[in-house]
Amino acid sequence: MPTITQVRLEGFQSHVKSHFHLGQGLNVVTGPSDAGKTSIIRAIRWVAFNEPQGEAFVNEKVGEAIVTLSLDSGAIITKRRRKGKTSYLLQLSPDDEGSLYEKSEVPDEVKNLLQIDKQRFGDFETALNFAFQLDAPFLISETASAGAKILGKLAGTECIDLAIKGISKDTYAARQERLNAEKDVERISGSMLAFLGVDDQKNAVDMAEIVLEQVTASVERLDRFKDYTRLFEGAADRLDVVTKRLDMLKDVPLLEGMLQTAIDGQIRHERLLLTSGDYLRLTDRIESIERDLYRYKDVTEASEIVDSVQKGLARLERLRTLEDAMRQQQQVLKLTDHVFERTQHLQEATSAILEIDEDLRRYLSIRVLSTEHILVEGRQKSATERLERFAGLAEKGAGTIKRIDVDFKQLEVYRQLHRDYEIRKSTVEIHRRNIEAAEQAIVTAVENEKATWQEAGGICPLCGQLHERGSHE
Repeated sequence: MPTITQVRLEGFQSHVKSHFHLGQGLNVVTGPSDAGKTSIIRAIRWVAFNEPQGEAFVNEKVGEAIVTLSLDSGAIITKRRRKGKTSYLLQLSPDDEGSLYEKSEVPDEVKNLLQIDKQRFGDFETALNFAFQLDAPFLISETASAGAKILGKLAGTECIDLAIKGISKDTYAARQERLNAEKDVERISGSMLAFLGVDDQKNAVDMAEIVLEQVTASVERLDRFKDYTRLFEGAADRLDVVTKRLDMLKDVPLLEGMLQTAIDGQIRHERLLLTSGDYLRLTDRIESIERDLYRYKDVTEASEIVDSVQKGLARLERLRTLEDAMRQQQQVLKLTDHVFERTQHLQEATSAILEIDEDLRRYLSIRVLSTEHILVEGRQKSATERLERFAGLAEKGAGTIKRIDVDFKQLEVYRQLHRDYEIRKSTVEIHRRNIEAAEQAIVTAVENEKATWQEAGGICPLCGQLHERGSHE
């Protein structure tokens, strides 16, 4: 169980600012009346149970009440009350930022760290960790049964009493369930009388189902046979039609031979017609040639005249060729005269050529400068595009910064979750140690109770009567 090592009070009842260091074992606080000794216990009770409520305990001069409890585990619990608002600050260590709970109810994390709870023994409820000077004497003012339960709690035998009580409840519940089950069996047995012939009826139903399956299979086979019959009848009808068509076409080979003979005769007839036409055309051509021969019977003299005319045409063609050659020579002479005239200004042409060369060099320089200008424009365009990309990167960077801010906020949430996890982890570890200590205490208490009972000879110290061990409630 954790131990409170320090208590700080600010503005709580008569305490303006007080600091108490607590040691191991018994701690005694002395002082005159109304000096605030009981206020220390009230402050611890206020943190553990939120009692007393309201603001009557707040020092008016300070205006707020602050109570800080330091535990031996290093955890620090601070409760603050100011202007109707209550808050808890839980720190696992002095360097921890802590978790803030703004509510008047005691957080579960605080309960788990302090492990100060109210105990209930039947109708009697008390906080075993606190005792005020005006309270009635412990156990004396309570009934004997309540005192026995409290002593059992303190001695560690409460688990045995609870086990006996639970076993009694379970036994009673089991008996009730058994009675109800017996009643259900009787009721079901009476209801089963109406179903004595169910097995025979079930066998009959099973047989009927088998017969129904056989009938269903027979009906399916009958349907298939009907389908096959319809297919057979359709095939027979088609066979009759095909047979009739074959009967109608049995003379087709003879008709094909007759048709082929007719086709051959037609072909020979067409060939004869073509031959007759060719004969008539040849006859007409022969007659035309004979008429032409008769008209050109003096063709020898005409041939001589044609030969002489052709010779004259050949001489005329040679003359025309010589005339063309002479014209070409005259054009060459004219071109030569023109060249002589142009070479008279050869010096001027040379100067013009030099000027043209200079202009050409200037043109080439301008071309080089133009190329460099194009390269510079390309570089400028590339730089502009890079600047545009950098502008886009700036926008992306702003978005990235926003995402980083969101991630930092999420990281802060994760840190808070991690702190809560550490709190719960430490609480679980404390509970584990407490459970181990409680189990060991139960074993020790059972052994002590057994030894005490044997020493007392079975006489209860409360009622003074003789009882068997474990039978007294």
